[in-house]
Amino acid sequence: DELLAASYLEEESQKKEKTILFATSPLVEDNLIGKDAYFTRTAKILLDLKKIEGSKVIVKLHPREKHAALYRKIMQDLDFKDIAILQNTTRKEFYTLIRNCDSFLNLGSTAAMEAIILDKPVVTIDIQDNDKDYIQRLKATFIEDSNATLKVRQEDNVTEAVER
Repeated sequence: DELLAASYLEEESQKKEKTILFATSPLVEDNLIGKDAYFTRTAKILLDLKKIEGSKVIVKLHPREKHAALYRKIMQDLDFKDIAILQNTTRKEFYTLIRNCDSFLNLGSTAAMEAIILDKPVVTIDIQDNDKDYIQRLKATFIEDSNATLKVRQEDNVTEAVER
């Protein structure tokens, strides 16, 4: 019976969905990147995330973002089923999302520090092609300089970074 129970528990743990939390930033609203470039690059990132088997993606939009409909269109165009888009969450709900995720993706957000504090694997995606002025304007240089986050460029394979 113990072997059967152990086998069952192992099977159940392998079935567990991996939750990926992708916290976006208001880069378009802050005029740090053009809307077309931002959403083309975001679509590529989301396509990479779709390739991760057994995963569920939660896209947490920054409260100041105004283009939720474009995110939904990307999801529809990609036929992305295991995804949720959230925008108006409380701070407590956001911390719960971070606490319950398996991986935290961001675009240079200070929210990455909160995920680091909660001991989550953090991937910081450079959507601006390592534009130092961009990082300075975000006032997120601690993320750029940190060894606590895995940094990838937007054209890299985000799938590999998340699966590490």
